[in-house]
Amino acid sequence: RRQRQMCIRDSYMAAAERIAEYLKQCGVFYLATLDGIWPRLRPMNNVCVCGGVIHFLFNKDDEIYGQLLLNDRAEICATHPDQSNICISCKLREDKGEEPRRAMLRSCEESLDGIRKDGRYTVFRLASGNAVITDFTGKTEEIEL
Repeated sequence: RRQRQMCIRDSYMAAAERIAEYLKQCGVFYLATLDGIWPRLRPMNNVCVCGGVIHFLFNKDDEIYGQLLLNDRAEICATHPDQSNICISCKLREDKGEEPRRAMLRSCEESLDGIRKDGRYTVFRLASGNAVITDFTGKTEEIEL
């Protein structure tokens, strides 16, 4: 049973690495949240994997921070340079651990100068979700996260 649990964990870690790399290759991806009854969509580009889990960076002063604290459901979408698309339906939860913060700083060092200095950033982890990658022919692949 323990070996089966390790295999499942390894497959989730591999899926997280694959999805994070896909998003990085897209350059910009879009995150949708809810603000009351209104959808909110914004471009993003900060993503990393720490401990086999996908993490995203947010500024605590941005509206998205409060939106995610009230409703952790989100969708992420992007178009890859190979013309495939990804759509991730997920739950994002704040991760106050030091290791994810350090990993995010290492991963996104160049784009974080302003945020890092004032300490107003926070990291959210992808707690659960499902990714669907669709290629230009319409073929789909589902990946559980």
